[in-house]
Amino acid sequence: MEQYINILKFLITKGVTVTLQITAVAYVISLVVGLLIGLARTAKHPVLRGCARVYVEFIRAIPLLVQLIYIYFVIQPLFRDALESMMMSDFFLFKLNLFGLSVNALMQSLLDLFDRSALFVSGVLTLVICFAAYMAEIFRAGIQSIDYGQVEAALSSGLTMAQTMRHVVLPQAIRRVVPPLGNEFVAMLKDSSIISIIGLRELTRAGREIVSSTFLTFEVWTMVAILYFLITSSFSFVLNRLEQRFKYDKR
Repeated sequence: MEQYINILKFLITKGVTVTLQITAVAYVISLVVGLLIGLARTAKHPVLRGCARVYVEFIRAIPLLVQLIYIYFVIQPLFRDALESMMMSDFFLFKLNLFGLSVNALMQSLLDLFDRSALFVSGVLTLVICFAAYMAEIFRAGIQSIDYGQVEAALSSGLTMAQTMRHVVLPQAIRRVVPPLGNEFVAMLKDSSIISIIGLRELTRAGREIVSSTFLTFEVWTMVAILYFLITSSFSFVLNRLEQRFKYDKR
């Protein structure tokens, strides 16, 4: 019994914590990026609207696993090489010598920091790029669901288009898109398990590590599944209450 309690503690402290952290960070950034792309999807400028549409269609056509592999094994090494090249440039070395700093020590510290954060940053970036495309479509649908007569009335009263979007359209649109945005959070939390393939120790990775050392396959994966269920069901309950509150406010 004590062994199972220790396994559960490990899954919660080393797995659930990281899963919630990476999901929370990625979700907040995705909301901002998705809103901006959603606004671009409804813009009158054809180039801006076209670029936003290309991004949405392109990202939604690529599996999340492929995006993760590409970002971690292609984009991340390119950035590391670029960082190393920049630090070896004459201008950078001149600045270091000017302030009397150790070139080798500082360079190694920066590269170590980059390598330590590479897993987390790659995971967050992958989730943001993927889910921002879906959130953009949710925001677009919410914005376009507002009767255009309200926009015309706001413009005729002297408001600019930006003020109309901020004070008239977006407050109503956000209320309507709360349920699907909540579903995206739950989906992101579950899909964060795919990040385990690059070595980030989140809940799924923590479960795999315990299984490899204890061979308690049934017990460990049952605990992992239950933890995912408890987390997602808790957030679903909060989202349902929030949705009911918005419906009550409309009355």
